[in-house]
Amino acid sequence: MEGFGLPNLEAVICGCIPVVSNIPVFKEIWAEILPMFDPYDITQMGRMIVKTINMNTKEKIMILEKAKKITSGYTWEKTAQMTLDLYQRIVK
Repeated sequence: MEGFGLPNLEAVICGCIPVVSNIPVFKEIWAEILPMFDPYDITQMGRMIVKTINMNTKEKIMILEKAKKITSGYTWEKTAQMTLDLYQRIVK
């Protein structure tokens, strides 16, 4: 079971390319920028991991540049403010 995927954001920020399942939330966040696989197909997962490991440096840099643009929209401050706003709406 996967959720929003904070580890994926953290990996990208640290300069690693995560290989993610192609569940709707990850497609929505990453718009297929990151390597994706069917979460019910372990063979496909393995192939995607190997493919990502074997990417040349230029490909990796290109993916990370695109992915880092996505991560810039997510901050702890923004998350905290949105959570507080939601709590305040529920209490009122």
